[in-house]
Amino acid sequence: MIPDDASQRGLAHGDPDKAASLEPWFGPHYSRDIYLTLLHQENPKVPDSILKAALIRRATEDIRRIVTIKQAKGSLQQLLQRGSIGDDLWTRFTVAEAEIEEVCPLVTSWGLPIAEEEADGSIGAKRCRHGSQRI
Repeated sequence: MIPDDASQRGLAHGDPDKAASLEPWFGPHYSRDIYLTLLHQENPKVPDSILKAALIRRATEDIRRIVTIKQAKGSLQQLLQRGSIGDDLWTRFTVAEAEIEEVCPLVTSWGLPIAEEEADGSIGAKRCRHGSQRI
């Protein structure tokens, strides 16, 4: 049986020691850290153009993470039902999903149509650059 959303959050947050000891689903969120550092820097004040660029980078990464979580959820639920994945993997996923749920209100407040277009373009450009580097 697949746990409902409330019990998923309970699993992810019910045993904080276990959840904290697991490897995170995503790596460090450098673009968020950079944006927040620039945002709170007062002397010298960071120009708005730099803040906007950092915000777009952050939004790009947040949207990539949201899409990744949404794409993986159905497959992981099926694997969990079949017993093909363990509780640790499911816990890692639900922790990442809870983190993404915290970000979703932020993303919608950024003017998502513009952020999505910019993020999609940035993600596409990164994939092209990564592909050409491999050749």
